[in-house]
Amino acid sequence: MLQVLIGIIAIAVIVVIIFYVCQRRAMRVITDLRARLVALEEARLARRLDDASLADLMGESLKVFTALQDDYLKKVAPAVDDANEQLEEVSKNLNGLNVFTVTGQLNQVRELVEEAERQQKRVVDRLQKADQKEEEQKKATATMGEQLGDFQKKLDDTAYQYGDAIRPLRSQLADLQEQFTRFNEIAAKGDHEAAAEILTDLKEKEAHFTKLAEEIPELYKPLFTTFPDQISELREGYRKLVANHYRFPVNNLDDQIEGLEAQRQTALDHIAALSLAPVRVANKSLEEKIDHLYDVMQNEMDARPQVEKLVGVVGDHLDHARQQNRELMAELDRLSESYTLNHDEVAHTRELEEQLKQIQKEYEKDQVAVNAQAAVASQVLERFMEDEKVLTAIETQQKEINDGVADLSKDEQRARKALQRFVTTVRATKRHVESPQLAGAAARLPGLFLPGLR
Repeated sequence: MLQVLIGIIAIAVIVVIIFYVCQRRAMRVITDLRARLVALEEARLARRLDDASLADLMGESLKVFTALQDDYLKKVAPAVDDANEQLEEVSKNLNGLNVFTVTGQLNQVRELVEEAERQQKRVVDRLQKADQKEEEQKKATATMGEQLGDFQKKLDDTAYQYGDAIRPLRSQLADLQEQFTRFNEIAAKGDHEAAAEILTDLKEKEAHFTKLAEEIPELYKPLFTTFPDQISELREGYRKLVANHYRFPVNNLDDQIEGLEAQRQTALDHIAALSLAPVRVANKSLEEKIDHLYDVMQNEMDARPQVEKLVGVVGDHLDHARQQNRELMAELDRLSESYTLNHDEVAHTRELEEQLKQIQKEYEKDQVAVNAQAAVASQVLERFMEDEKVLTAIETQQKEINDGVADLSKDEQRARKALQRFVTTVRATKRHVESPQLAGAAARLPGLFLPGLR
C-alpha cells in the first residue's frame, strides 16, 4: 500500500513539474509574441496611412498610397487584432489543465504575427521608397534649378566659344527649363510617381546637355582659330616654295591643302548639328594631315642646301672611284700576263665598274634636274646618301682586291730589280772589254753581248 502511495506521489510530482515547464514555456512564447505585436502597433502605420495623410497626394502617388492603406487595413491591422485576442485567451488557460493544449493555439498566433510582419514590412518598404522619391525631388528642385540657371549664364557669357552650336544649345536648354517647370508643378501637387518619371528623363537630358556644353568649346576652338591659321600658312608657304622652284614628292599638294578647308567646314556643320562624334574624328585627322604637309614642305627646304653641297661631293667621289677602278683593272690585266689570278679578281672588278656606270647614269640625271631646278630635293638627297654608302663600299672592295694581288706585284718588282742589276753588270763588263786595253778581246768574242745590251 505504501508503494502505491509513493507511486501516486511520484506521478503527481512529475505532472506538477510538466505543468510548470509547459506554463513557463507558454509564458515565454506569449511574452515574445506580445512584444512583436507591440512593435507592429508602434510603427504607427495607421496614422501614416490615414485619410488626412492622403489628402496632399494625387495621380499615381494617390493610387499607390491608397493601395498601401487598403493592404494595411485589410491584412495587417486585422491580423494584429486577431493575434491579441487569441493571446488573451491563451493567457487565461495557463492556470488550468488547458496549459497542456495551448501549444497549438500559440502556433496559430505565431503564424498570424509572422504574416502581419510580412505584410507590414512590404508596406513600410513601399512607403520608404515613396519618401526617398519625395526627398530626391525636393533636392532636385533646388540643385537642378540652380544648375540650369548656371547653364543659361554660361551660354550668354561665352556664346563665342560655341559657334553655330549656340542656337540649338539654347533651344535644348529652353526645353530643359520647360520640363523642369512641369516637374516642379507635378511634384508640388503630390503626384510623386509621375514626377519621378519626369525627373529620370530630365536627369538624362541634363547629363547629355552638360557633356555638350563642356565638350563643344574644346572641339570648336581649333576649328575656328588654330586650323584656319595653319591652312593659310600652308597655302602661302606652298605658293612661295613653288615660286622658288621647289618640287614635292606628290603632285597635288595644293589640292590637299584645299581639302583641309573643306574638311574643316564639314566639321563646323557637324558642331552646329550637335553631332560631336564625327567632329572628334575630323579634328584628329586635320591635325595629322596638317602636320604631314608641314613635314613635306620642311623636308624639301632642309634637303635643298644639302643637295647643293652633295652634288659636287658625290661627283668627286664617283670620279675617284671610277679612276681607281680603271687603274685597278689595268694592274690586273698586266699581272694576268705573268700570273694566274685564282680569285676572279678581274670579273669582280668588272662588276664594280658596272655598278659605277649605273651610279654615274643616275647621278647625271639628278645633276641635270638639280641644275634645272626641277628636282625633288628630298628624293635626290636620299639617292645621294645611298650613293655615298655604295661608293664607300666599292672602294673597300677595290682595296681588298688590290691587297689580294699586292704580293704578286712585289714579286714582279723584285724580279725587275734583279734584272736591272744584271743588265747593269753586263753593260759595265761590256764597257770594260771594249776599252783600248782589251780591244782585241772584244773582237775575238763578238757574240758575248746581246744586241740590246750593246
